[in-house]
Amino acid sequence: MGEDNTTTETTSNKYQNVSIETIQAEHVTLEQSSAVNIKAENVQVTDGGVMEITAQNLNLMDSVAFNVQAGTININDGGVVIARTQDINLNGKAGLIASQRANMHNSQTGVIIAGEVQAPQLNSVVVFSRQITGNVETVLDTKSAILFGAAAGLALGVVITLLKSIFRDR
Repeated sequence: MGEDNTTTETTSNKYQNVSIETIQAEHVTLEQSSAVNIKAENVQVTDGGVMEITAQNLNLMDSVAFNVQAGTININDGGVVIARTQDINLNGKAGLIASQRANMHNSQTGVIIAGEVQAPQLNSVVVFSRQITGNVETVLDTKSAILFGAAAGLALGVVITLLKSIFRDR
């Protein structure tokens, strides 16, 4: 990537082959570039990476982001670690998604917390949702997660009780 820049507020910015620290604008297009922080109404990232994005509309194509808060997120062949949004359309990978509506296509996720999940094909560790439509494969569904939590809590309680009794006798 090219130079390292800090950008101030503008209406519209297009960046290509650069590394930017902060971008604040109405519209941001980032191509083959990286940024630490983007705040904008509309953001499009292609072949890039961003640490933190706050936007109304976000499009990630062949790109990754760490922490995203946006009204609508569209990810195509990319990934996000943490996404907080009203609507997400994901064709890629995500760590944690908190959303009203999640549309997933050939996606893999860690945890999804959503009002509605639509997924022709989704692999996830845990899904918490009122309504799930489609083929979702999870390691833990809502009922299994509750049972796992209760069993882990019980096991932890037994271990703590045993440790207290062992150290009390000394």
